[in-house]
Amino acid sequence: MKKQHEKLDIFDKNAQVFNITLFNKNYSGKQTSVTQISGFYKRLAKSTGIPVSPHRFRHTMATKLGSYPNINISVLSNILGHTNIRVTQHYIESDINPQRELIEILEKDLTNGNKYSE
Repeated sequence: MKKQHEKLDIFDKNAQVFNITLFNKNYSGKQTSVTQISGFYKRLAKSTGIPVSPHRFRHTMATKLGSYPNINISVLSNILGHTNIRVTQHYIESDINPQRELIEILEKDLTNGNKYSE
């Protein structure tokens, strides 16, 4: 009998990155299925009382990674499986804090009587 971790070559470049079937005997098959993932999130939402979904976690991950300075959006797009970088750009929520900070700086300057010429 093969050990659980020997079901699939985990070093195979085509293998799933997060394959629950390798680590949990309650899941069967060589790959994690959509049904298994959906079931997990339904149980998680029910037990926590918080509406969660795979899409929400994916969006949160994309937003967090996209907020890092000097992020290579092509790499992020590839991680997300997007074929068009524009999709990735829309997927990332813009961080409004730098905009607020810039407006606060302008407001302080104007309050202190600094005048700007065109």
